Amino acid sequence: MDAHRFELVAGALCLDYVNTVGDRSGTWRYVRNYLARYEDVVSWGQQAHILSEREASALRAQAQREPEAAAAAHTRAVNLREALHTVFGPIAAGRPIKRDALAPLSALLAPLLAASRLATTTEGLKCHWSFEGDALDRIIWPVARSAADLLTSGDLAYVHQCGMETCGWLFLDISKNKTRRWCSMKMCGNKAKVRHHRATRKESELR
Repeated sequence: MDAHRFELVAGALCLDYVNTVGDRSGTWRYVRNYLARYEDVVSWGQQAHILSEREASALRAQAQREPEAAAAAHTRAVNLREALHTVFGPIAAGRPIKRDALAPLSALLAPLLAASRLATTTEGLKCHWSFEGDALDRIIWPVARSAADLLTSGDLAYVHQCGMETCGWLFLDISKNKTRRWCSMKMCGNKAKVRHHRATRKESELR
């Protein structure tokens, strides 16, 4: 079975990770969870350019050798996603963050910072991690770092939720005029245009 093709449109790695759920509002018959297995987490990490093809293959092989460890890593990955939604969902709605909502992220950041190393690359200094612990968790570490960076960036006012009621995805509005309404014009933006066109045509026919 081919890997699910993730839409990476949020403008921030951590928000793209939160968006691995479809329709949290429940307007569909069921919520679509695109991280149903650890292999899905790996596929997301590869598509988000956290993992190279070689690294992704190595993690898939390790998951097959250690199914119980992979299942535990999958649980941690999903728990982080839900913790991030608990943090950024209220922000997108203009509400304050609850103090206890930050605890799961803070708990993950402690070992993350301890494993951080600065390294020189062709693009300058970058932060890397030495994965001496459970390598199966390596995908969620850059996600947690992205969340911490966004939370301390001063850009929280530009975190919004898609205007389509059947979507619920979050995004960082980095547009020039800060007027972005949709997770993506290709998806929800076009749907909204079609809906508006149909409503306008129906109204004209009734006159």
